[in-house]
Amino acid sequence: MVGGYSNVGATLRDFRNFNRDLKEYIGERDGQMLIDKFKVFQESSSSFYYAYELDEAGRLTKLFWADAISRRNFEVYGDAVSFDATFDTNKYNMIFAPFTGVDKHEKCITFAACLLSKEDVTHYKWVFDQFSTCMGRHPVVIVTDQCPAMKIVVSSSLSSKNGLVATKHRLCMWHIMQKFPIKLAFFRDEPMFGLMRTTPRSENENFFFAQFHRQADTLCEFWLRFQSAMERQRNETKRLDEESKSSFPTTLSRWFIEDDAADLFTRTVFYRVQEEILAACLDMQIKRMSEEIDGVTNFKIKDVKVKEKIFKVSVSKDHVVCSCKKFVMCGIVCRHSFCGMKQIGVTRFPRSLLLNRWSKIADSGSSCDMISTDYLKMENVSLKLMNIWFDFRQVLNKAGLQMEAPEFVHKTVKQLGSEVGGGCTDGGGFSKKDHLASLIGDQPQGEITVLVPNVSKNKGNYFKSTRLISEREKTITKSKKRIRKCKECLATTHDSRNCPKKKLQK
Repeated sequence: MVGGYSNVGATLRDFRNFNRDLKEYIGERDGQMLIDKFKVFQESSSSFYYAYELDEAGRLTKLFWADAISRRNFEVYGDAVSFDATFDTNKYNMIFAPFTGVDKHEKCITFAACLLSKEDVTHYKWVFDQFSTCMGRHPVVIVTDQCPAMKIVVSSSLSSKNGLVATKHRLCMWHIMQKFPIKLAFFRDEPMFGLMRTTPRSENENFFFAQFHRQADTLCEFWLRFQSAMERQRNETKRLDEESKSSFPTTLSRWFIEDDAADLFTRTVFYRVQEEILAACLDMQIKRMSEEIDGVTNFKIKDVKVKEKIFKVSVSKDHVVCSCKKFVMCGIVCRHSFCGMKQIGVTRFPRSLLLNRWSKIADSGSSCDMISTDYLKMENVSLKLMNIWFDFRQVLNKAGLQMEAPEFVHKTVKQLGSEVGGGCTDGGGFSKKDHLASLIGDQPQGEITVLVPNVSKNKGNYFKSTRLISEREKTITKSKKRIRKCKECLATTHDSRNCPKKKLQK
């Protein structure tokens, strides 16, 4: 990127020293500096939302935030949300919990996030209340782990009491399958539940953030790393958007509906639709077909790969309903439906079965008011500065090793600095403190009203582990342990030291 280690401008020891100086610069002002930074963000962009609470001593205990892009993403993809806490992301052991969804490329996407000092009803209720206020509506379904506090909070905070549509709360499918012999549960009738059947969506998101966060981070450092993580996530989304718009996937059937689907869906989702189309052409057997009544034809279809199962499908020119309910669960038209459509000669993908969240233009339907003009200006300025930096690097590379060319570039830069204002110096006018302030903000002046949090002790960190474990899980774990046997008589009730047989021999 810069032509070698020598051009980086710093050694590993320099980076370590800078990290030390950064922590020293923050000191006991950690909480105040982060809140001050959030205030600046909100002044620059009214669509940036944040809220916090302090305890009686003035220490930070709860913090919630969501920027403009996250709020817009929830508007488009907020039908299904996963919420799961992660730990060891900061020096205060505060819980970090992102609200995670699935975007049009079937990738994890972050809607909002919070830091909490405790995992209890009070703290979770505050977070979900802030989430509802921030987003202006509830998700259709939310998936969490088996935390008892979560069950209480979701039923109260995401209910219909505040005039919004109530959210359906479902446990992670992993936990259900662990208890399957005890509790038999089906969720085939829940809209979009197939998107978030398990909290591994959140766990994948937590693993993603874990690549950035460190246990010894201050809150200000945590925020810097969080921003870096979001930049990577959003850059990947932009890459996939460009891939879907700029190229056309390979079609495998001669059915025109496949070409139509390729125009409508993102690349990732199209491949799932294509799989259903091919299965409709190769693996389906029509057992019964009724006469057309009021434009609707009923089918009984057998999937050769599913034994002893008949699927009932009702098909018209512009809509399909199948007993497998795949479309209800995850918004993807099933193979049985495609088989019925093929039989009655449908060649255009029914627009009633096209969910906006899976289309290439899903984002274009979001509210323009969600992202303010100030925020867009900030984004444009940031992009312009990045382009200027890369152009400048290219100029330096072209200058090469000749002494005259770099001197000319340096002279030109100083002249530009004088014209813009402030002038350019040889580095003496920009101190280390100025560097730190440009990175995380100025040190607060006067009384500090937001004190640093107390070090928390939560069930997921290294202090203790109190995850609720079922009797069945305890039994399975115990059964996997190696059984100790007496070497003398092979009994499991004692060992060779106090074996009765050994005592008799003596």
